[in-house]
Amino acid sequence: MTGAGQEIGRVVATVVVAMGGRATAVDLNADALASLLVELGADRCCTVVGSVADPDTASRAVQDTVAAFGRVDGLVNSATSLVQE
Repeated sequence: MTGAGQEIGRVVATVVVAMGGRATAVDLNADALASLLVELGADRCCTVVGSVADPDTASRAVQDTVAAFGRVDGLVNSATSLVQE
C-alpha cells in the first residue's frame, strides 16, 4: 500500500487489517508509518520507508512483505505528489 502514512492510504490499510487482512505500508514519512504500525500491530502490518519513485523501495516492499506474510496478494497505489508550477 503506497502512500500509507496518511489520508487514503492509511484508511485503506486500516480497513484491510480490520477485515482480517495484512498490509505492507509504504511511505516517505517514517513517523507516520511508526504510528500506523503501533495502531495496526506488527503481526498484521509491516512498513517500508521510501519513495515509490525509487525502484529499490518497490523491491524492498515485496521482499519485506514476503518475509513477513509469505506472499503478496494485491497492490494499492495511493501515493501522490504535488507539483507546483
